[in-house]
Amino acid sequence: MTLVVTDAQGASQTVTAQTDANGDYQVEVPGALADGVYTVDASVSDAAGNSSTAQDKGEIDATAPVITVDAPDGVSTDNTPLIKGHVEGVPAGSTVTLVVTDAQGASQTVTAQTTPTATTKLKYRVPWQTACTPLTRA
Repeated sequence: MTLVVTDAQGASQTVTAQTDANGDYQVEVPGALADGVYTVDASVSDAAGNSSTAQDKGEIDATAPVITVDAPDGVSTDNTPLIKGHVEGVPAGSTVTLVVTDAQGASQTVTAQTTPTATTKLKYRVPWQTACTPLTRA
């Protein structure tokens, strides 16, 4: 039997597989696949020349999400600073956790859910304006 695996960039790899007594097979793709949807086209022929094909799809996501955090610069008298952030590469509804630690080592944890923006399906803003208890100033 022959399998052709084609990744999201159109690169194809052909592998052959032997079936076991139950007709099952398994193979590892020899080379790394690009991130995104890939297809597997399988074909098999018997001794009489009869053939059959099947296709399936999978998805590779080996890219880590990106997160930034922006705390106000410099010294401020505001003991409830607005902390902003940005997240990319996660689906809507993902939980983002922000841990804020003051000079005495006291920390607060704030969580927020990602929501889609208008620019792209994979780019999200996190509402860091979630209410927090004021931190103690050093």
